[in-house]
Amino acid sequence: MNAIATPQASAAVLMAELPILEREVALMERAIALHDRREDLKRQMEARGMAPLSSAATKIELLEVVAARHGLTAGDLIGRGREPSVVRARQEAMHVLYERRYADGTRRWTTTQIGQFLGGRDHSTVVMGIRRHLGRAA
Repeated sequence: MNAIATPQASAAVLMAELPILEREVALMERAIALHDRREDLKRQMEARGMAPLSSAATKIELLEVVAARHGLTAGDLIGRGREPSVVRARQEAMHVLYERRYADGTRRWTTTQIGQFLGGRDHSTVVMGIRRHLGRAA
């Protein structure tokens, strides 16, 4: 048997590997796009004075970051205070907690869980708080 490959055999091997290579290229392009998007989000957060958090940040860590941005404590956000500055910060915290996701894209906490964490509030209060925060942010 001849150990030297013919041009036709080499072309056949390349044609067979082409779909695999195309999938690998597509995956690499997606990974690059996701990396670029993450870097853009980091820059936006830094521009707004927000520190990037690890994906494993706990509810209290997220709450403390939001509270600090507003000159408050996490206890202020969990408490019953109804001052406009506290309410706005609490609504932002509701949004931040609601938007937190696992790696597979599912939400980390439900509105019911967020409400319980924020002083035993009803889930509908959380939904309305998120909507109001998004309305202000728009």
